[in-house]
Amino acid sequence: MGPRFLCIFLVLISLSLFPRNSLAINTLQLDIGGGWYDPSHEDVKIENGVFTLFAILTPGTNNASKVDAYLDKTYYISSALVPKVSFGQDFNAHFTVDGKTINATEDMNWGNPPIENLDIVQPHDGKDLGPHDIFNTYFFEFEFQFNSDNKIVAYNTQSEPGANFDSSQTSLKNTAYYAAFQFDTTGLIGVDAGNDLLLHFDLYSKKPGNNGALDIDRDLFAPFSHDASTIAAPVPEPGSLLFFSAGLIGLGLFLRRRKFD
Repeated sequence: MGPRFLCIFLVLISLSLFPRNSLAINTLQLDIGGGWYDPSHEDVKIENGVFTLFAILTPGTNNASKVDAYLDKTYYISSALVPKVSFGQDFNAHFTVDGKTINATEDMNWGNPPIENLDIVQPHDGKDLGPHDIFNTYFFEFEFQFNSDNKIVAYNTQSEPGANFDSSQTSLKNTAYYAAFQFDTTGLIGVDAGNDLLLHFDLYSKKPGNNGALDIDRDLFAPFSHDASTIAAPVPEPGSLLFFSAGLIGLGLFLRRRKFD
C-alpha cells in the first residue's frame, strides 16, 4: 500500500467515523425555513417575502447546569436595513415580526448593535457586533429566551441550511434549542427609488462593557458565517416579460373569441 493510497484510505475512514453533525457547531446560529446558504456572502438567504427565521442555540455539553445557564440567558436579534441607510432617512416602508409592525425607520435605531442602556447606541468600541459591511445602518432589536421544550438534533446551518429539523434521538450533548419568528418583509419591496430594502439578521447576547454605566457589549454571538438575510426577488428578463405578455394577449383573444362564438 503506497503512501498516497494510505492517506486517501485514512481520510475515508475518518469521514465514516465522524459524520457532518459531529463537526464543531457554533453555539449560536441563524437559519431560515426553506433558505439556502450563499457562500459568497456566508449566510443563509431567502427572497423578500414571508418566512420563518430560526435562532439556534447549541450548548454542546453534557453538563446540565451549563445547559441551564445558556437557557437562562436573554438573547437578541437585530434586523438591519441593507444596503446601509444613512442617519435621518425615512421611508414609507415597514416589515412585521410575529405580527408586530416595524416602520422603517421610525421604529428603528441607527448605528451598530447592540443597543446600550437607556435605549441608545454608543459609538462602536470593538466589543460590539462586527460591522461586516452592514453597519452603520438602521436596525430593530428585540429580545427573547429559548424554550427548553423546543429541542432538535444539533446541526450546522452553513452545511445544512433550510431548517430541516430532526427531533429524534436527542441526547444532552447533541441537542440544540430553537426559537422561531415569523417575518413578513413584503412592505420593504420597491420602496427605495423602486428598489427593495433588505434585512440582515444578527443573533447575540449582551454583557456590561467597560466604558461606563451606559456601555453594553455583545457576549455570545452567531458569527457572520452563520447569519441570515433576505435578497431581492429576481427581475424577469426582457425575453421572459415578452413571453408572459404574449401569453396574456393570447389568453385575452381566446376569451374574447369564446364570448362571441
